[in-house]
Amino acid sequence: MLSAVHYCHQKHINHRDIKPENLLLDIGLNIKLADFGLSGVFMEEKLTTFCGTPLYQAPELFRLEPYEGLKVDVWSLGVVLYKMLTGYYCLWAKT
Repeated sequence: MLSAVHYCHQKHINHRDIKPENLLLDIGLNIKLADFGLSGVFMEEKLTTFCGTPLYQAPELFRLEPYEGLKVDVWSLGVVLYKMLTGYYCLWAKT
């Protein structure tokens, strides 16, 4: 999963909607990143589009602040990894 996002970032693409539903497994159990509908090519300037899935969005999106696409992808990765390891979205909400 990290390799897929890193590859996208090397190509200057930020996904902006990383969540378990957008992670697929191939026959060799390799993770494939899917659904690039909200993705974009990043430049030097910060982004302002409010997008993504609320449970996986970085705080700056909720504060309606300009944000860096790479950083919100990393935040979403952290939430996905936390959920995979614990089964929880956060410390107080069980899924």
